Amino acid sequence: MKNLPILMCKPRLCLNAGLLSVFLSLPLSGVAQETSLTPLPNAGFENGLEGWTRPTSDQGMSTVTSGAAHSGTAGLRVADASTQGGSELVSTLVPAAAGQTYRLKFWGRITSGNGMAVFLVFYNASRQPLNAQKYGNEIVTTLESRFPEWKPYEMEGIAPEGTAYVGVRVHSIVAKEVVAELDDFSLEQVDREAEARRLAVIAREQLEPFPATVIKQWNQSHPEATLAVSDITPVCADFRVGFALLTDGDWQYIGFYNPERQMTIGRRHLGENAWEFKVLPSKVGYDNHNFIALALDADGCLHVSGNMHAQPLVYFRASVPYDIQSLEPINTMTGKAEDRVTYPRFYTLADGRLVYSYRQGASDDGKMYFNVYDTQTQRWSRLFEGPLFDGEGTRNAYPIQLGPVLGEDGTFHLSWVWREERYCETNHDLSYARSRDLKHWETVSGDPIELPLTVDTPGVVVDPVPVRGGIINGTGQVGFAPDGELTIAYHKYDADGNTQMYIAQFKDGAWIHTQASDWDYRWDFFGDGSIPFEVFIGKPQVIDGKFGAFIRHIKYGDGFYLIDPQTLQLGERVPGSEMPWDNLPLPAQLYEAKSSFPGMQVNWTQDLGNPPAGVRDMLRWESLPTNRDKPPTQSPPPPSMLRLVSLKKNES
Repeated sequence: MKNLPILMCKPRLCLNAGLLSVFLSLPLSGVAQETSLTPLPNAGFENGLEGWTRPTSDQGMSTVTSGAAHSGTAGLRVADASTQGGSELVSTLVPAAAGQTYRLKFWGRITSGNGMAVFLVFYNASRQPLNAQKYGNEIVTTLESRFPEWKPYEMEGIAPEGTAYVGVRVHSIVAKEVVAELDDFSLEQVDREAEARRLAVIAREQLEPFPATVIKQWNQSHPEATLAVSDITPVCADFRVGFALLTDGDWQYIGFYNPERQMTIGRRHLGENAWEFKVLPSKVGYDNHNFIALALDADGCLHVSGNMHAQPLVYFRASVPYDIQSLEPINTMTGKAEDRVTYPRFYTLADGRLVYSYRQGASDDGKMYFNVYDTQTQRWSRLFEGPLFDGEGTRNAYPIQLGPVLGEDGTFHLSWVWREERYCETNHDLSYARSRDLKHWETVSGDPIELPLTVDTPGVVVDPVPVRGGIINGTGQVGFAPDGELTIAYHKYDADGNTQMYIAQFKDGAWIHTQASDWDYRWDFFGDGSIPFEVFIGKPQVIDGKFGAFIRHIKYGDGFYLIDPQTLQLGERVPGSEMPWDNLPLPAQLYEAKSSFPGMQVNWTQDLGNPPAGVRDMLRWESLPTNRDKPPTQSPPPPSMLRLVSLKKNES
């Protein structure tokens, strides 16, 4: 059993250049997706639970009712009100053959709670499962706890050696409470050649340039700015991971993963469209934590780090200024605490020195270290001995924006939450500290802080949000009100259990927390791995004389929302036409996935460097969304096109 294949990983999960060429050379005739239906008895529950097995461990949680029907007269309802046990329902096993691809489709919705999962399971001739969590190769889809509308789900897998049967398992997660409804299951055997022809069409779609007519129309309608969209190169698209964009002087650098999943660095001279590339010896898996970080030191040499999640340090440095071809792997910086690295980030101090921060450890036991680079000796050393954070073996600090942020006042501001376990719902205690040099830290009152920061450090807690109180790492950005007052925006649950935006300000020696929103929605996040954000609150800031914050909300929409400076209440969304040139809404087509592959999303990366005045550049590409750092449970898409989206302010 130990050598069973990982069923979710398929040979074409991310196409290399050769496979992309094969895709593009395939004939387009007969591109319809060809499948043969594998009969699944009573897949729509019209005959109750006939054809399904409900073990005694289910304890009556799984029932068939007319109120749970997506179509027809009946559907499955799972009502799990226990945190000590989960529901259990298994379909009739149907014959299957090793090496064949099977696709499971169904409709589902969650009406309350979360934690509903559906599994595609292969069995041997003795009806023993060949893929399961204990083997590390389960094929599972978790229903999204967003809105109570019906949603289609799809997953697939290749039957491993020894397969004789395939079936469906419906199971609610033991530690969760949930009410869910499921219906209209179908099981298909996929024709791989037909699938390849379908993907060839999508690959061609991705390589088509962005419509010039759309850009022209936008430019004619916005005389204050000029928009340009240029193609760079195809990139891996079967999961979302952060890319990098850095502009400095006359040069622009990018970091991404190519179709072969290799970390790749690009460079161009500003004003030219031609890119130079350097492929680095580092391949990414399916982990959304493995983003890429770029920086230039005082001599103009490029530093690159990334592709790590509690793994040994991955770091490259160029030996020739502004030259990416001289990048070489360097397996150590200081040689201390570099075996379980995550969250690389570079900073530049006021004196020009380059600083590198990272987490050593994991989500339930992490320490954050800072290194400083000496351009004369070309060596790294600790900026200060010991870590900035210490989880004391039981927890981890999650800095908002992955580390300190240089504010408008020339001070590095740091906000963070603590997490007790690897599960995101165990975040708690929004906290804050500041520093002028990343070495000496103080509280908001100006009191010196003795490092390392721990959960018991006095004077740093902004809001003592409890575990499962609705706060997550990623919320709690630091900004400033119109009068320059330090302001932190974040979300947590209100008294009714809904997710609300809160604003914290320090007044008269104490933090004051104001509920800014009145949302009728609860983002009930849970579990480990990377998850999509349903609510995102940016830093409070003043843009064009307006005080507000950029907010993304799955129910209430995205945009820059006003904040009343006196009451701190959330106001209306500012119309895009009233935003300054560098925040104008772009053509709708840029926000919409161009690919016809199901489930694709648009990703953006902002420029972290120093672009010329009046220029704003961004990277855009498409991929499948985050999947808790696991391979996708559906056919993978072909590579997508990485594009540079550039806005330039027109002179009045």
